[in-house]
Amino acid sequence: MEWIRSQVVGVIAGEMQLHPQEILDHYDLVKDLGADSLNLFLIFYGIEQKLGLQMPLDRLRESVKVGDLVAECKALIPNVS
Repeated sequence: MEWIRSQVVGVIAGEMQLHPQEILDHYDLVKDLGADSLNLFLIFYGIEQKLGLQMPLDRLRESVKVGDLVAECKALIPNVS
């Protein structure tokens, strides 16, 4: 799961122009990191491209914590523990 977390955090860091160490699992993408709707779309798209996943677009309407996003990605990748 650490590999998945590093990939997700890397996408978030790149989009939000932050250092990966600044992004904690309990941070909310909107409330804590200041992501707007375009940032969220680009983060989800980046994760899809990086991990080869299809992220549910309905999540773009919700407040998402980094750790929850990592867990969702883990659940979408078979045979990852």
